[in-house]
Amino acid sequence: MKNNTSLRFLAYRSFHAPLNTINQFAKEGYDTVCVFPANTLNSVGTPYSPYPPMWLWYDKYDFSPFDQMVKDVTMVMPGAKLICMIDLNSPTWLAHRECELSQSDSYADLGNVVHNSNWIKTTESYLRSFVKYANERYGDRIVAYLPVCGSTDEWYDRSKGSDSANRRAAWRKYQTEHGKPDPVDIPPISVREHASHDNMIRDPKEDGIAIDYWRFCNESIADTILHFAKIVREIVADRAEIGAFYGYIIDNNATQCGHLSYEKVIDSPYIDFLISPGSYSDRMMGCGSGFLIPNGTAAVRGKKLFHECDQRTHTFNPYINSNVHFNFRHWENEAASVAGIKREGALGIIKRTHLWWFDMWGDFYQGEAVMKALGKVKDLWNELTPSPAVDSSEVCMILDSDSQYYIAADF
Repeated sequence: MKNNTSLRFLAYRSFHAPLNTINQFAKEGYDTVCVFPANTLNSVGTPYSPYPPMWLWYDKYDFSPFDQMVKDVTMVMPGAKLICMIDLNSPTWLAHRECELSQSDSYADLGNVVHNSNWIKTTESYLRSFVKYANERYGDRIVAYLPVCGSTDEWYDRSKGSDSANRRAAWRKYQTEHGKPDPVDIPPISVREHASHDNMIRDPKEDGIAIDYWRFCNESIADTILHFAKIVREIVADRAEIGAFYGYIIDNNATQCGHLSYEKVIDSPYIDFLISPGSYSDRMMGCGSGFLIPNGTAAVRGKKLFHECDQRTHTFNPYINSNVHFNFRHWENEAASVAGIKREGALGIIKRTHLWWFDMWGDFYQGEAVMKALGKVKDLWNELTPSPAVDSSEVCMILDSDSQYYIAADF
């Protein structure tokens, strides 16, 4: 972990990395960009990255697309510092190659895949090779690494607790190591989704096996994050920070998606910050914004949050490609976009988070007024965030991640 606790990243991120927009951010004083040299496909089956994949086969890598990405970013933002996302999801060839042996599609079935030793070994090899390469060539510029995996690369588990031989073996070991009887099998869906009280609240006695199982599932995701984060730490030492998309328990019933063991992750010496998008229920004009992760939990542990502003502005591009279109709610006009940028920037400054502006598929941040607002946030960020701050909030919201195991609801 870096010793400079006053360091706060204010950055730009996009899946498509439009160079003209990055150049506009550079003109407003920005000097940090997220790069995502991805190998995999998104939720609609199109490539995450406009650059070619690097993970070509078992122990076969070509990191030249990463070099080109850094070169392109540097051309429009000279000397840019880099936040590097590391795509640990299974490339299509790996998911197809291993499917006859065990679940191996980490995007769709993370909860099973994390118990597949072949997947772990193969992914470890890629991670070590990429981080060593990146650290040797660009270590003086990379300020943070983010190992990403699971659905939408946010360590989401979409398996819904489903069965596999590897998962069953791990579950049996987990229970016996915790002093419980050998369960022999994974609870069937009728048991793991059952709630004795009003079809909503699980009873500690009657539904105990389901509670134990969901705790096992969540801890397995946390353990996997820390396993890979430890590898990154061993390579980069304190040269860069390490973060993870994890801990989304606000606005979200997280029992099935695997995020409930976030305190274990944030307590780890291998993790410096957790990152999440802003609140989905409080992001329109007239709302107050906020986090999906309990920010106070991070603060009292001496860790940071990384606030992702992915709110859709009035110019956002809803097209992933010419055939795929999303109809998201968005800030309706330029005045709303400027106000939203000020609100999100102020939240990051007040709460002393990291922050990046997520330009998803491009065109989120367009126009003179919008760019001036972004420049003003950057000026205030530079002025205010290096100094310590004491939270003067008078209202405390308490969240208990453990209690969510007792709630049966779809996420």
